[in-house]
Amino acid sequence: MSELVEFKLDDGSTVYVEVDEPRQPGLRPVSRSADETVAFQSAIARIKPMANQLVASLREMASKPDSVEVSFGIKLSGKVGAFIASTGTEASFNVKLTWKSD
Repeated sequence: MSELVEFKLDDGSTVYVEVDEPRQPGLRPVSRSADETVAFQSAIARIKPMANQLVASLREMASKPDSVEVSFGIKLSGKVGAFIASTGTEASFNVKLTWKSD
């Protein structure tokens, strides 16, 4: 079952995101109160260290690439913030390394 989660942006505005949350047995609130609003910045802050480490590791290759591109899916959750989206049972990263010839 999906639900809308309100994420606060740095400028004070909010954005609603539809997130898939597992159905919990028993009673559940149908809306969130203002104090349950998730800060978008803190939700995506969980992803930044992993992304920074991945790009830094790729840039440290013996034959240093001129550019590094990494793409991956991010899912948002009202409970844990943001996390890497999976394809099937594995997380998927698309990596593009480019070397320019002299």
